[in-house]
Amino acid sequence: MSQSPSANGISPRRASFIVIAMLGMIALPATITLNTVQRPATLVVPHDPTPYGYTWSLLLFIIPVAVIAFWFVPHDQIPVPRRAFWRTIGILAPLGFGLDFFLAHRLFVFPNHLATLQINAPALGAPVPVEEYVFYLTGFIAVLLIYLWLDEFWLSLYNVPDYAAESKNVTYGTVIVFEVVKLWLASGKSMTAAFLGIAPERD
Repeated sequence: MSQSPSANGISPRRASFIVIAMLGMIALPATITLNTVQRPATLVVPHDPTPYGYTWSLLLFIIPVAVIAFWFVPHDQIPVPRRAFWRTIGILAPLGFGLDFFLAHRLFVFPNHLATLQINAPALGAPVPVEEYVFYLTGFIAVLLIYLWLDEFWLSLYNVPDYAAESKNVTYGTVIVFEVVKLWLASGKSMTAAFLGIAPERD
């Protein structure tokens, strides 16, 4: 019995395979990361409970980026607005870098140095693990790629046919002001936590 293609031209079998691949690209790095725990943590944490744990955990971003960028997107011919994509990364990644550079010494502590490559990156007050900067860069790329892939592949039937023309009729003033207010509120919350000496730990 032949399988009828879905509305976007993808057969049910291929759609099922893509769902399995999606689960795999998350399950694989998660499994690798969790397997770095050689001794279960107790109330008294043993020496080096997660060798390179922070480093391996970055695969949670790196593997999805590789799978989507070099397999799903080219294979399904998903259009990626490269200029807009890299402009967005060029805005978001430096914001993450700035958080580490200016506030890491007030917001974060890294007690388990063996969970990283022990390569220090510059920051005010005290250096931070280089994984911190990789975290923000790959994290933003992964989230943006997943968003584009979901929008252009899984939700393609809901896309506006001529987005460039339709977007000219949208008034962005209120939306931009609202987003700026949210950003300022979030920044104020982080600054308040920093000056109160609240420092969440990271491995």
